[in-house]
Amino acid sequence: MNLVVGNRVLDPTDRFRIPTIAVGGRQHRWLYWGLLAGAAAIYVARCWQFDFIADDAFISFRYARNVARGLGFVFNPGDRVEGYSNFLLVALLAGLNRLGVDIVTAGRICSMTAGTAMVFLTATLVRRIMPGRPWVDIGAAFLVAVNPFVATWGASGLETTMFGALLLLTLNAFVGGGMTASRFARASVCALLLGATRPEGVVFYLVLVATFFARKHDDERPRPLALIFPGLLLYLLVGGAYFFWRWHYFGALLPNTYSAKSPFSLDQLPIGAAYVGGFVKNPFVVLSIPFAWLGVHAVWRRSPAVVVLLGVLLLMVIGEGGDGLPMYRFLVPAVPLLAALIAVGIAMFCDSRDFSMYVPTIVTASLVVLSLFPLHDEQYQIYLYQRDLEIPRWSAAGAALARTLPRDAVVAAVPVGALGWYSDLRVLDMLGLTDPVIARSPVDPAVNWAGHQKHNGKYVVARRPAAILLGNILVTDSPDPPHEALARITPAFFAREGDVLDQPEFGANYRLATLPVGQGWFLHYYLRRDIEAPQGSAQNRPHAN
Repeated sequence: MNLVVGNRVLDPTDRFRIPTIAVGGRQHRWLYWGLLAGAAAIYVARCWQFDFIADDAFISFRYARNVARGLGFVFNPGDRVEGYSNFLLVALLAGLNRLGVDIVTAGRICSMTAGTAMVFLTATLVRRIMPGRPWVDIGAAFLVAVNPFVATWGASGLETTMFGALLLLTLNAFVGGGMTASRFARASVCALLLGATRPEGVVFYLVLVATFFARKHDDERPRPLALIFPGLLLYLLVGGAYFFWRWHYFGALLPNTYSAKSPFSLDQLPIGAAYVGGFVKNPFVVLSIPFAWLGVHAVWRRSPAVVVLLGVLLLMVIGEGGDGLPMYRFLVPAVPLLAALIAVGIAMFCDSRDFSMYVPTIVTASLVVLSLFPLHDEQYQIYLYQRDLEIPRWSAAGAALARTLPRDAVVAAVPVGALGWYSDLRVLDMLGLTDPVIARSPVDPAVNWAGHQKHNGKYVVARRPAAILLGNILVTDSPDPPHEALARITPAFFAREGDVLDQPEFGANYRLATLPVGQGWFLHYYLRRDIEAPQGSAQNRPHAN
């Protein structure tokens, strides 16, 4: 059955042909792939332009390093706590490290490679939705390639772009006609990798299966269960085996990260809605909404899975309360879906008005250029602050503590990524990502910070760590200590860490100290009184609680 788009009749078999671009009456395959390669090259350049590595990535790196060392999937040796949510990435990095590859380098290359795959897979998705329109495929690919949020996370070392690429790979199997048992089995294999990359991949797989069965197909016959049985059985067997292993290994039904971060609740909805709203206010997204809306109408009739998946993704992000990391990490997988809808919408708008092929090209190019404009919103400022100030200083603090504290010392801190990686000491995560006790503490509604709403100062002090790093790991340019308790310097930090100061044992057992960490920076932290201050550090009088 042919697909009618505007006043054009498209042949659905075009989606299975090698795409070409007509120039001078001749079809050129090389031009199509050359343009896509150009989009990929622009994406790689954008990744290096933003040059961001996330603190949370170092948590995954540390897990991978311990696996490669033979210590198992642990953050601290001997503590089986599932403090990561990206098993596939951890296992991959551990394997590469056993082969002699540096983990940080491997993590960043994996992120960038997966982001590049997102560019190509976006073009494939559009080709399945609207076959025979190569310029639409390429336009969507360029929209992803220049997107600042996708580029920021393209060299981050986290699984964000890997999850986005696998989501597109799985979705592509459900888009377009001709579903067979073997094709569904391939989709299930992709979905297994998707679920191993992030747990919510299981939800997206179920959504795609449900959408496939709910929609009306061209022949209007019910979908036989035999069509999905091999793939579904494979998914259940392999996924069930993985679930049984992690349940047996960690002793918990759900990852500790799920417990540490606030569950879905009504209190989270305003925070999550504001998070998504900030994304929508980006000029690129705002000006694209009319075209995306046209795309929704066109795609819904042919491939409703794209629209449903985008809607579910947005609702999940809102329900989770957004994210504490910058540049809309949780919405990066939504960018290719949005780009596909925009590209299709532009084509629909122009076709319905008999515009020449140059008009959609100009409109798409304008949106691409708009994506290149520098951002100045809060998310961008947080990204700059973390990249240029916090991550380097946290890394230096970790390396300095490794040189000065005993190897068996325990350090309590927030955050724990770069600090834990460069110190290689035992680290007590005061947010609970790698600690089950804090993860199961009640949510503090006074902390309006996604993923940072659980804390337990009484438990932290009772563990008697050698050093407690309050004030979000306070590293300054001055050796002079602050004039007040470290956690009180910023209201957000005090809401999250202030209960440590309230413990009677804290004032009796800890004193404020300052440690040079290099590059003219100084770490201000609390050292346990029975531990000798590291050589070269300053011992300060304890501050009043």
